[in-house]
Amino acid sequence: MSMTPKSSFFRSEGRVIGLVLWATGFVFVAIMVATWIGAERAKPVLLDLETGKPVVRRPAL
Repeated sequence: MSMTPKSSFFRSEGRVIGLVLWATGFVFVAIMVATWIGAERAKPVLLDLETGKPVVRRPAL
């Protein structure tokens, strides 16, 4: 029989905190992937700042 520390609310508090951490990480990654897919589907057009016309090719990063 294991002792519950005085600062804990219940016995399996560590498991619950770990599960919440993993769930938060999963949701974060899912949002990032959804944002990336949305940005790729939008097919943005780059415009030249001086003329306002579309740029023929992407600038080197």
